[in-house]
Amino acid sequence: MANMLHVVDQHLFEQQLNAILFALDQEVAIRLEPAIEIGARVMIKSGPLKGQEGWVEERFGMTTVLLRLDFIGQAAAITVSSGILELI
Repeated sequence: MANMLHVVDQHLFEQQLNAILFALDQEVAIRLEPAIEIGARVMIKSGPLKGQEGWVEERFGMTTVLLRLDFIGQAAAITVSSGILELI
């Protein structure tokens, strides 16, 4: 089964693909991560807050997000690894 990609910016696509291929050539570990954007609703998959749902408020690089959790009409913000989040 094959899927077709609709590429809006061919040059940007080639740059990004070449960056991934370069990283693979350097034997850098690469893993797929969901595209968790600001405003996304997520659930925490592991750790003491496992099962809690919240919203991504801000991103800090590729691995860390500021997550807003709402509790009884109050909000708490925590910083977590994007690796423990799952898109809802």
